[in-house]
Amino acid sequence: MVAQRELRQIYDFYGFPDKFYSVRYRPHGDPELAEVIARKINSFGGVPCTTTEEWGGLDHGAWSPLMHVFPNADVPVIPLSLCDEIEEISYRDVGRAVRAVAEETDLFVCATGSIIHRLDLYGRDNSSVPEVANRYLGLVTMALINGEWDKIWSAPVSWMREASPEGGLVPLRFLSGVVGNRFMGHLLANEIEFNAASLTTVKLDEVREI
Repeated sequence: MVAQRELRQIYDFYGFPDKFYSVRYRPHGDPELAEVIARKINSFGGVPCTTTEEWGGLDHGAWSPLMHVFPNADVPVIPLSLCDEIEEISYRDVGRAVRAVAEETDLFVCATGSIIHRLDLYGRDNSSVPEVANRYLGLVTMALINGEWDKIWSAPVSWMREASPEGGLVPLRFLSGVVGNRFMGHLLANEIEFNAASLTTVKLDEVREI
């Protein structure tokens, strides 16, 4: 959990057109709120959490979507790193902790990571995303739209392996804790770039009982 007042922007990619490296997006952080969230995560006991002021910067997985949601960079950002060395299901409690803070403070949660992330295919002639990877993308997308976490957790391992999603299931386990089990998704974007990475974007809304 990053507790910095000033966030650096980093360009953690190479080989792309120059215009990608001229993009500027540098919102402020919120160290005080970062400490509150870290304490809440630790109180849930599933995953240890700490804050740091020594951190590389806001990477493209964060600033590229945020610049479209908050183009003026006038909303504080608190980066939270997830570690795939910890049991993935434990991150549901991290999401629940963030949800608990959100019930007292206005939060916008953005979890990123391509569902298909096959950069090994980038730049290859006549390459395309494997059909099985596309099936996994379709399954996950429809599960998010229809509010069906279980369909994601029970997806064939071979499909997931071919898609090679960033972070595996960790970002989705985290989201399942944030939004709970009663939700519906709205598809905002669905495309594949460079025959290698999906840019599917889904907005999740909680379904409340009347």
